[in-house]
Amino acid sequence: MKDLPTYLVEKLQAKKLKSTFGNPWYEIKTDKYRCQIMRFDEPSAQYGIEGGKISKLWIQDIKTKEVVANYDREWDIEPKGDVKKFYDEVIKEYN
Repeated sequence: MKDLPTYLVEKLQAKKLKSTFGNPWYEIKTDKYRCQIMRFDEPSAQYGIEGGKISKLWIQDIKTKEVVANYDREWDIEPKGDVKKFYDEVIKEYN
């Protein structure tokens, strides 16, 4: 997989963490949220969020340390309230 475009890395401060079964993990931090995603090279109708490239997503509120969204091939905790806007940006940029 090619590295993410520079403008995406700068916008959401993504950094590559590791690879699991050939699929890279990325971490995205803002002043309010910490997010980790695993992306496929191609969209996955079976495992990806909304049929996209992200098959795993985890978002934590930095202040409270609470996990506010979690997707592992299905929703465990769906994003609601304030975190939904951040989630929408992550999906727009990376899915």
